Amino acid sequence: MSRKMSHLQIIGLKTDLLAAIRELGRLGCVHIDSLAETPEFSTSRLTLDAGMVRRQEELSLKLLQINGLIDTLGLPKNAKPITENADEPVEHALPAVEELLPVVQRLASQRDKLRAERELLPRFLSTLRKLLPLFLSVVRDPGTVSFGVLVNRSQSDVLDIIAGQVAEITGGQGETAVGPLDATTQAMFIAVPPSGADAIASMLDRHDVSRLRLPPEFDSTSPESAIASLTSRLQAIPDESAAVEQQIKAIAEQWSARLLTFAAALQDELEMYQVLPQLGQTEMTFVLAGWVPATMVPDVQAALERAIGDRIIVSTTPMTGELERHAPVALSNPGLARPFESLVHLYSTPRYEEFDPTSLVALFMPLFFGMMLGDIGYGALLLAFTLLLRRRIASGMLHDLANILALGAGWTIVFGFLFGELFGTLGEEIGLHPILFDRAESDHLVELLALTLSIGAAHILLSLLLGLWEGIQQRNRHHLLERGGRLLGLMALFLLAGILVDFLPGELMTPAIALLILGTVFLASSLGKIGIIVAPIEMIGLVGNVLSYLRIAAIGLSSVYLALVGNQIAGIIGSIIVGLIIAVLVHALNLVLGTFSPTIQSLRLHYVEFFRNFYEGGGTLYEPYRSRLAHRE
Repeated sequence: MSRKMSHLQIIGLKTDLLAAIRELGRLGCVHIDSLAETPEFSTSRLTLDAGMVRRQEELSLKLLQINGLIDTLGLPKNAKPITENADEPVEHALPAVEELLPVVQRLASQRDKLRAERELLPRFLSTLRKLLPLFLSVVRDPGTVSFGVLVNRSQSDVLDIIAGQVAEITGGQGETAVGPLDATTQAMFIAVPPSGADAIASMLDRHDVSRLRLPPEFDSTSPESAIASLTSRLQAIPDESAAVEQQIKAIAEQWSARLLTFAAALQDELEMYQVLPQLGQTEMTFVLAGWVPATMVPDVQAALERAIGDRIIVSTTPMTGELERHAPVALSNPGLARPFESLVHLYSTPRYEEFDPTSLVALFMPLFFGMMLGDIGYGALLLAFTLLLRRRIASGMLHDLANILALGAGWTIVFGFLFGELFGTLGEEIGLHPILFDRAESDHLVELLALTLSIGAAHILLSLLLGLWEGIQQRNRHHLLERGGRLLGLMALFLLAGILVDFLPGELMTPAIALLILGTVFLASSLGKIGIIVAPIEMIGLVGNVLSYLRIAAIGLSSVYLALVGNQIAGIIGSIIVGLIIAVLVHALNLVLGTFSPTIQSLRLHYVEFFRNFYEGGGTLYEPYRSRLAHRE
């Protein structure tokens, strides 16, 4: 069901605009409408002046900086704000962030540099140690400039060319040594006088070969010194990293709540500026239109009067048909039904004062699910899994899905007892007997089909009754004729089916045919000229709608037989361990399929067969403007 809504008009001076919006954000109960979509007002759209635009840009920049700080410091997202005042943090955030930002940037840069060194220096050290024999074979003069060249062994011919050019450039004063680095790489070490270093570097660049380039702080030393320096540096990195991480941790502990509070306050302020274009304005005043639950109108009036005084006017607009079409919907369902609101919204949000089908979906969907899966063992496992999921996920779509599956698991256990199933036919081995009937037995197939058809007929009958009631409430002649015709046609089909199976006396044949003709006429009248052709087809379609519920029996039987196959294979296998493994795998597959398929098919029965007879949807969800800071848990 949906809550009763009231349409608000709020008019005040422009000088009080930001204070009024902030107060509405703290209240968190007013759904703000765009004035362009509210025909009762003819004001111009409120525009942001140059000062507001600059303020918005400044706040956006500060929010980016704060979010960067939050990510860099790895702050816990569940930290609580240090104040409930949404104004103070915005003003304090600007100088505080300016002071903190360079400190954190310096520490983050040090941390990144240390991480890069910890990853790269061992590679340099390993390469230098492998090449040390080459270094020792050519190094003679401490002033010699050295180069390291690495090529793939398949291209080692280029090293001969380089050696020749080194000799030519240096006049025979340069030295080269070649040796293997690993199974795929050949290395060359070049030592030349300082006067020829630039020419050698240019020559190597022209050949486009890979060069061994040490970090600058190690590149000017001898190979032996470089190895010693690299080893010493690698030993020092862990202590330096720990010191930097400790400083970052200390800043995070000190600033965690403040930064998250600043971020929430800045987001509130920016969202306020995004709301402003939805308002209207005159030369001196602003005009706001919105929706609030009827019971909260006095709270809104009192809060704005306390914040602004008598300079603001809050009034309600009488509900008209036009306003009702634009009214947002605030659903209010019992706790067990609330998770199913997500599934209804997935199809379409109810219109204001349209019947909310959430409670009916909450009743029938788990029932259909349980009837399809119908196994005590599967139901118990699924229930345990969903309860664990509910504990790990506190809210959101997955939490709702866990609650939905938990209800379905409960009905699965109930039908497991009714059908006498425990992991398929395993229940028979321990003396479990069906309370209703064993659906796996062919002797009970007719009973199973009759049960599912009866449930389907009742489900569709309920939808048509609801559709008829909606037509009466809306005084909609088209809906009355269409849904009334379908209802009469369905009743006629019930009578004809009962007569054909000798459940009802043959004397009812004439009334049944009369009802069918009358229903067809009503339905044809609602469809216009084409109704004379479409109406009989629609009546036949009613039979298809009822027969569609046979999928409940079909999916249930497929689950039973798959479990039976798993048990039989486990019994045939000579090894107990192998048989048990196969049985577990088959039952696991069956449980997965038995969770997915009944969920989809139950939804389909509601979306296609049930909703089409009474539910239109197309409403707007009630989404009040609220401050993140004032409403943070």
